[in-house]
Amino acid sequence: MNAFRQGLYKMNKIGWPAWVLLVYMGLVVLTPLLANEKKLIRICEGKWSFPFLASAREYAEPEVCKDGELGLAAPVPYSPGSSDTMNMQFCSPFEKQLFSRNGKVVDMPMRYRHWLGTDMQGSDLLADLLYGSRISLFVSVLAALVSWLLGAVLGFLAAWFGPGSRKVSLKIILPLLLGGLLLWHVLNNFYNESAFYTAILFAVLLTVLAFIVSLNFIHWRWVSGSISIPLDTAFLRIAELFSAIPRVVLVLALSAVFEPSIWSVVVVLSLSGWVDMGRLIRAEVSGLKERSYIEAARLSGYRGFRLFTKQMLPNIWPSSLVILLYSVAGNMAIEASLSFMGFGLPPQIKTIGSIVADAKIYYEAWWLVVFPGLWLSLLIFSLFEFSRRYRRLAPD
Repeated sequence: MNAFRQGLYKMNKIGWPAWVLLVYMGLVVLTPLLANEKKLIRICEGKWSFPFLASAREYAEPEVCKDGELGLAAPVPYSPGSSDTMNMQFCSPFEKQLFSRNGKVVDMPMRYRHWLGTDMQGSDLLADLLYGSRISLFVSVLAALVSWLLGAVLGFLAAWFGPGSRKVSLKIILPLLLGGLLLWHVLNNFYNESAFYTAILFAVLLTVLAFIVSLNFIHWRWVSGSISIPLDTAFLRIAELFSAIPRVVLVLALSAVFEPSIWSVVVVLSLSGWVDMGRLIRAEVSGLKERSYIEAARLSGYRGFRLFTKQMLPNIWPSSLVILLYSVAGNMAIEASLSFMGFGLPPQIKTIGSIVADAKIYYEAWWLVVFPGLWLSLLIFSLFEFSRRYRRLAPD
């Protein structure tokens, strides 16, 4: 209860950006309940069913009840991509909309009206926006978390070992290189949407097996040596290399390597967005590792990951959270740009960028540009403003 009150207090202190993001999250989570052409609840002859939970392949229109039926429909009675043949060819939200009832064409009832208009195929723009925002948020948040993890690990290693070189055994490096090649081979040759996790698991098992074999059965003299790696210098040079290339150019180059899918967009955004987080973690850890309480924790037995999570992360969390929120906002903008240019998600997946891309030729369909643009701009601005205000409230 106290945590809930503290959360409300912080939201009130941050102001309108927190409430805008809360409403946005609620819309994203409740999207299947808000926009669906299938009924949410159906009561037929005393039997309850929930049609909206069935997939498109499993769902079939149920038979008409003899004694009538009761049900609850979604506020927006349209699914993403569903075609309204009566209102195709870019129907404006303010013009007359048609509806078929008992074989007759009548004016659209308020219950079924397309409040934000339709696109070329007659798909409801409001439903597409809700589902497209859900996909954009999932991709952006997941990519930001992966880039945060990658930047945190690299930044921590670079700062903790400092400017000196670190000797690493070839028995560790060679299996890692072999595992990376196996992972690349498996994902390139055996990857598909249905076997994605199976391919990753198979590659990880091969990597672990190669590591065990190299440690226990290979005793070549040249493998028993080690090489010196200047971790901090290597990190700085790699970060400078990624920073020298504009992120949009890097994202387009990486997008050309992978086939369009949700996971490929996550990988592309993650590989191109870890530099800022890595530099922040490196700077914070470099300042913290000389503190007396960190030295005391080391003497008490804290090592590696435990030392980072228990002693350092609580002190650098406010700053890293700000960078994380900035990363989410940047990822949403870049994902929309990729979809607009046709390099993002597959065409059958509706996103904010693909909605705007459908209207770039037909300038008369202004609602396909104005409403998604305002929706995306408000979200990104709220994320930036939330980050700025949260950083101001966070303790130094």
